[in-house]
Amino acid sequence: MNLNEIKEFGEPGHELLVQNSPFEITGRLTLTLEGGEYNYWLLSGDSRMMSLNPDADEVIIFNRVADDLNGEEEAISGDEEAVVVQGKEYEFTYEDGGTISDLEGETDLDLEDEVNFRDFEAEDGEKVRQATIMPSGDTFNYIGQVALEEDIMKG
Repeated sequence: MNLNEIKEFGEPGHELLVQNSPFEITGRLTLTLEGGEYNYWLLSGDSRMMSLNPDADEVIIFNRVADDLNGEEEAISGDEEAVVVQGKEYEFTYEDGGTISDLEGETDLDLEDEVNFRDFEAEDGEKVRQATIMPSGDTFNYIGQVALEEDIMKG
């Protein structure tokens, strides 16, 4: 499926197959970015997120990273320029923010919440996204990769 097909079909209650794994959409948000562009985030009940970026014609499949590994260490460490996840380094690539302008389904977010996010990328193309929700200040960490059209089908 291409990005526009995913956007049209991607409503709470629908299911996609992502790399042959079921992705049940439980929530969907539209993020109006500071520059006026839109991103669409599809959420699943199993802590995965699909980020749709129409301007870049890019779909990224993310898995949420636990706040700690085995209760012993931080899952993600680093600074503004780079982060490390389980010994793998990711360099800063992109930062943006916006306001949730549309919200459907089951989420812990609210309409009008502000979301600031930073993306980092490893040499192999794998990505880390840190999303901070305002006004709560909660930060969620995700790790993922760009998906190809043939990787995503209706469930």
